[in-house]
Amino acid sequence: MPNALKRETSLVLLSWLVFAGAGYFVLQSQQENALVWLLTTLVVLLIQGVILWRDLPQNYRPDNKAEILSTLGLGNHISLVRVPFIAGTIGFWLLPWPADRASWVAWLPAILYSISWALDFFDGYAARVTNTITVLGSRLDGNLDGLGLFAAAVLSWQYGQTGWWYLLAAATRYLYDIGIWLHTQRGGTVLALPPSDPRRTQAAIQMIFLSIMLWPIFYPPVTTLASICFVLPFLLGFLSDFLYVTGATKTSFNAPQIQGLNQWTASSIVAFLNRGLVAGLLIWLIAEQPSWPLLIFDVLFLAAVVFGVAGRSVGLALILLVGFHSITHAYDWHLIGLIISTILLAFIGTGPYSRWQPETQIMAHRAGQRNLESH
Repeated sequence: MPNALKRETSLVLLSWLVFAGAGYFVLQSQQENALVWLLTTLVVLLIQGVILWRDLPQNYRPDNKAEILSTLGLGNHISLVRVPFIAGTIGFWLLPWPADRASWVAWLPAILYSISWALDFFDGYAARVTNTITVLGSRLDGNLDGLGLFAAAVLSWQYGQTGWWYLLAAATRYLYDIGIWLHTQRGGTVLALPPSDPRRTQAAIQMIFLSIMLWPIFYPPVTTLASICFVLPFLLGFLSDFLYVTGATKTSFNAPQIQGLNQWTASSIVAFLNRGLVAGLLIWLIAEQPSWPLLIFDVLFLAAVVFGVAGRSVGLALILLVGFHSITHAYDWHLIGLIISTILLAFIGTGPYSRWQPETQIMAHRAGQRNLESH
């Protein structure tokens, strides 16, 4: 293994320690248990450091196993920046959510996790343009996606934002791998998992949803209801993929022929009617509670829904907007209905006669897409 690669990796590990130390220095003035955060974060960084060092010999291009690259490359560096942010999110597992929801510490877990998944949209792109796509990078990407989802799901459950069922979503990647291993140990064969735009889109939506659930402006029961609506399609997708690759079923919800059905559904009358429902409830919200500066966003989102502009993104953003409205407006059937319909909007879009739906391609073919796809 090249010495230059070892030195470069050592500097990365050192930067993680600097991050943890800086985080402790900032937190100790506001958080009584800052030392607990530091120790938990350091344990995660230690484990990830050992995994990284173990996998360094896989820093080669998929088509040339004989040549271990002497540099990590820009893509892998971006992936490795995600590690301390995910570790910092896990650092809050043993700490209570601050009673003062307006304090910046209460927002910190959401900020850390949001930065970690946002970086995921750029690492693969950077690897491609610098011609440094490696097996190591693929393993990093899959490992950090699973770890990040697990970190946020456990924290949202600990904070009481989501139910225990979201822990299943956090563990799906690991349960899937264990199931495949058990299947092969029994002599079964594993089929290749077909590429899937819906699968990537659902994964991106889950990451964004969990970061929203960590924002301290949301409370049960709306967070509980939202988590049920978001977790069911995700779990069904994983189960369908598992049954497909183990040969138990002939197709998957995410298979190409089913993707055509999904595409039809997304542009069907269901999506169109839901779009009308969202618009109607937004009009009610504007008439019921015309408060500044939220009124500006209410009107902008209403126009986006009516004209079918970035429907899935608007659906996710509307969940956040409803959270701000809920600060001064009690949850009633109108508000809960708006949340449910916007969740559906985030999954299936605005349907026919939409003017612009850019997030479909952005989320399905993200900038961080690796050539080596892992579940």
